[in-house]
Amino acid sequence: MTRSVVEVLAGPHALPELELAERACVVIDVLRAGTTIAHALAAGARGVVPVATVEDAMRRAQSLGRESTLLGGERGCRKIDGFDLGNSPAEYVPEVVRGKTIVLSTTNGARGLAACARARRCVAGAFVNLSATVRLLAGEPTITLVCAGSGAHFSQEDFVCAGMLAERLEAGGARLDDGARAARDVARGAAGDLAAFLAGTDHGRRLEEAGFGSDLPLAADVDRFDFVPVLTDGVLGVVRPE
Repeated sequence: MTRSVVEVLAGPHALPELELAERACVVIDVLRAGTTIAHALAAGARGVVPVATVEDAMRRAQSLGRESTLLGGERGCRKIDGFDLGNSPAEYVPEVVRGKTIVLSTTNGARGLAACARARRCVAGAFVNLSATVRLLAGEPTITLVCAGSGAHFSQEDFVCAGMLAERLEAGGARLDDGARAARDVARGAAGDLAAFLAGTDHGRRLEEAGFGSDLPLAADVDRFDFVPVLTDGVLGVVRPE
C-alpha cells in the first residue's frame, strides 16, 4: 500500500502552481474562519459557502435567496458593513443560524477555501476538529495542509495546527515532506496551554485589541467537534468520518 504524503504550505501563494485535482487540501485558519465554520455547522447551519470577495458574497446570497441565507464575514477583524454576522464563532449559535446557509467572506480562510475548490477534496481545518480531520484523510495519496496566513503574512497558529495534523498523520503511517516536518517540530514546542499560545500570536493580539479575546479559548478547544467541514459543489457541509 502506498504511503500518504503530507506537505505543508506556509501560505496559499503557491496554490496556483499545484495540481490540486490530485490533492486533498486542508485549509487551516485557526483565527478564525476554520473555527467559525465548525461552530456554524455544529449549530445547525445548512451549509457554509466560502467566497473570496464581498461582491461575490452579495451576489451568492441573492442567488440563493436572502430569506434562507445569512451573510457572514470580516475585514480587519470587524464585521463587514451590511453583513448579518462577523467572524466570531460565538455569533454562530443555533437560534441565529439553524437551517440557514451562511455565505462567508473573510480576509484569509474563506479566500483560501475558495482557491482550493478544485482540489480532489477540500476541507476546513482548525484545532477544534483535529482528530476527525486525521480520520477523514487517512489513505489519501497526497495531503496538502494550507496555512491561510494573516493577510500576506505568515501565521504561527496555522503553522502549529498544521504541525499537529502532520504529527498525527505521521503516526498513522504517512510520510512528511520538509515543510510538514518543520511544522511538526514547531508544534511540539507549542504544546500545552493553546489559549495562552494563541494570545501571544500577532493575530491573537489583534483580536484581543479589537475586543474578541473571548474567541481565543474557543479556537483552542482541541477536538471539540467530531466532524469535518467538507466542500462539495461550493458548499461546506458536515462529514463525520468513521
